[in-house]
Amino acid sequence: MGKNLYFDLVKSDIEIECFIDRNTRLKNTPIKLIDINSVPQKAKVIVNTALGNEAIIRDGYTALTSNIEFISLFDIIDKLYEKYAE
Repeated sequence: MGKNLYFDLVKSDIEIECFIDRNTRLKNTPIKLIDINSVPQKAKVIVNTALGNEAIIRDGYTALTSNIEFISLFDIIDKLYEKYAE
């Protein structure tokens, strides 16, 4: 899911700093992969693309800083569906 989001966002003006993953040894990623403790200071938004455990993931990220907005990709999709399903 994260890679698909990356390929969509790379076409926009949105700057993508990195991917965050517990398994930083993953290969074949189109952008730098870091762990949760290496989130850049300039980060403004984290988009969660993981399936399940949303609350646990959210708590882990918001414990790092209150300056980073945490958004679920699935919440975005739900809101778009509500907007355009009418």
